[in-house]
Amino acid sequence: MNRLLAIIFLLLVVLSIAGQSPGAAQKSDSHLISRLTAKAEFPGGYPELMKFLQKNIQYPQMERDNDIMGKVVVRFVVDTTGKATYPEVIRHVSPGLDKEAVRVVRLLPKFTPARYYKKTVPVYYVVDVNFRIQ
Repeated sequence: MNRLLAIIFLLLVVLSIAGQSPGAAQKSDSHLISRLTAKAEFPGGYPELMKFLQKNIQYPQMERDNDIMGKVVVRFVVDTTGKATYPEVIRHVSPGLDKEAVRVVRLLPKFTPARYYKKTVPVYYVVDVNFRIQ
C-alpha cells in the first residue's frame, strides 16, 4: 500500500504530457515538463506510434455498421520499465471504440522510460486514437 501511495505521489509530482501534438501543452504544465531530463518515447518516435495504432486497430462492427466515428483520447502510465500501464479513456466516443482504443494501448511495446536525471520515473502519456470509416 505504501509503495502504491509513493507511486501515485510520484505521478502527481512528475506529470508529462508526452505524446500530445506540439502546442498542446498547457501553461500550468510547462514547469513540470522542464524538470524531466528525458520524456518517455515510443520506439521510433511519435510517427511510429501512429503506424502501430493504425496497423493494430480493428474497427468494431457495430460502430462500422452505424457509421460511428471520432477521436478517443486515452491516457496511460509509462512505468519505470517502459511498459504502458493503467490505460483510461479521458475522451469517450462509444463503448466499442473506447474499448478498442484501450485494447490497442495494452498491446504497445515498451517505451524508452522517462528520466529525471539518472532515475527512471513513471509518467502519464496521452494518445489520440482516431476512428474514421473510409
